[in-house]
Amino acid sequence: MDELQEEQELDEVILDEEDDVEYALEEIGDNLEFLRDTSDNLNLYLAFKAYHDDHNFEEAIENFEAAIKYEKKHSKTPKTDESGKEIPNATLVKCLYWLAESHNKLEQRDKAVRQFSKLAKDFDNHYLGTAAQRRVEYLKAEG
Repeated sequence: MDELQEEQELDEVILDEEDDVEYALEEIGDNLEFLRDTSDNLNLYLAFKAYHDDHNFEEAIENFEAAIKYEKKHSKTPKTDESGKEIPNATLVKCLYWLAESHNKLEQRDKAVRQFSKLAKDFDNHYLGTAAQRRVEYLKAEG
């Protein structure tokens, strides 16, 4: 096989992989909305990149922790819903959830369970609080 033919076959494989990714993203659709964030918290972006793109969970943990500190320091006055219940800071909740998932990926189950449990307790009115409760139950059952 000559070099040009090998290069063309490699290009086809790369295109196939890109098509697979595009297809998967189309299938998932707006379910990736939780990854999009309009804050100026660069650490959150870096954390998601480390987690999802690079699968570098140690770096993700560092960046999620930095993003949490940033959110706590820079977040605005909490908003409330019609019933007067505080609306959680979505960026902070995302950081806490994905911090716990990062610990789970590193097989640090105890840390993950503690993080998920705290998230479920503190943010029970947020969809990620509910998801965290399910993760706690799953991880404990997996044991």
